[in-house]
Amino acid sequence: MTTGITIHQQSATNQILAFKRTGVAHGMIDKAETDTYGDMMVAQGTSGGLTITGYKDADGLAGFALWMRGFLGEAGETGKTTSATGIVNIEAAIKSGTTVGAAGANQNLLSIKNLSTTRFIFDAEAELHCVGAGGTSVYGENASIADALGVTGLITGLGGITLSNGATDADIVNTIVNSGTNLLFGVSDSIASRFIGSSNNYAFWGTTGADGLEWATNNIVRMAIDVVGAVTMGYDLAVMGDTGLGIAVSASAFGVFGAPTTAKASARLPHGSAPTSPADGDIWTTSAGLFVRIDGSTVGPLS
Repeated sequence: MTTGITIHQQSATNQILAFKRTGVAHGMIDKAETDTYGDMMVAQGTSGGLTITGYKDADGLAGFALWMRGFLGEAGETGKTTSATGIVNIEAAIKSGTTVGAAGANQNLLSIKNLSTTRFIFDAEAELHCVGAGGTSVYGENASIADALGVTGLITGLGGITLSNGATDADIVNTIVNSGTNLLFGVSDSIASRFIGSSNNYAFWGTTGADGLEWATNNIVRMAIDVVGAVTMGYDLAVMGDTGLGIAVSASAFGVFGAPTTAKASARLPHGSAPTSPADGDIWTTSAGLFVRIDGSTVGPLS
């Protein structure tokens, strides 16, 4: 210092400055005299640091125990880069030789506590860590979001978004509507674990077994694409195949229609006009009957 005021406390560790006012009576006398509305003191007696504390009684608004403000006499900066600045700045650094330098990887720049319990941490990678009873959630570039969308992690970074829940059978996204209807996205390797809770689930699943991708309504799988590309569709896949409703199609196999019932036929080809240039294997119906194209010739109407 060249010009200014220096206050030396010697070995004292209490207040170096205290600010008082008549009318203030906060009652927290274990921390400061009741008419003290602010003070400054050493953070740790053997190592230093500065503690700035505000005290406020119950009069007035329920807040403003400590109010930090900055007033700028021009338009604020609008840049959003690593060199941008704000109207109010908080800067953290660590010792580097006889000067200071940037904090290293994963080092905490700023923490917010509920009394002595840490709840929020901002680290050197521009990540926000939220510490709750259920664990720590991380928000930021290449970080996970534990509480977003009911998942353990939402990973954001170059190229897209990855959802992760860290479990074999669990919902990755579970949206609850009216406490009874769920919209689920997830991965599962056992049928029993695909639908948890509500009896009225709507889901899109990727499975770790041979089932591949599945779509479901009301806790029943209605459509599936297996790992070899076979597509299965129907009212209820539990009764699919040649004994139930729907159709199973594979790129390497034939299609299988469900057996007809008194309620509906296995397949329906609505009446229309004959194609102008049918290909071998085509099937169609007109009001005259059923026609098929075989080896370059149209056969029909069939009876």
